Amino acid sequence: MSYKVTPWYPGNVKPMPDRPGVYQRKVGGKQSRNRGIAYAYWSGVQWSLYSYSITQAAREHVVSGLQARYPWRGVVFDDRMSRTRPETLGDW
Repeated sequence: MSYKVTPWYPGNVKPMPDRPGVYQRKVGGKQSRNRGIAYAYWSGVQWSLYSYSITQAAREHVVSGLQARYPWRGVVFDDRMSRTRPETLGDW
């Protein structure tokens, strides 16, 4: 699947409140077994836990205070910037 993305932003910079949806996250560190690209849902106010599945991230709404440490970038799904809903994702 191909999609458009924004540049990476530092984790302490939050997306716009009117742009809820799934965003890509760079997670983990040099010592982390789980480093790489993941996905997390932005509610417009706060981040949820990340997942390695876009569909799971869209459904995850458990708030995570640790997300501020991970860089993020917006992703364009179905011609709308990070405005995803689980029912619009299909089987990814």
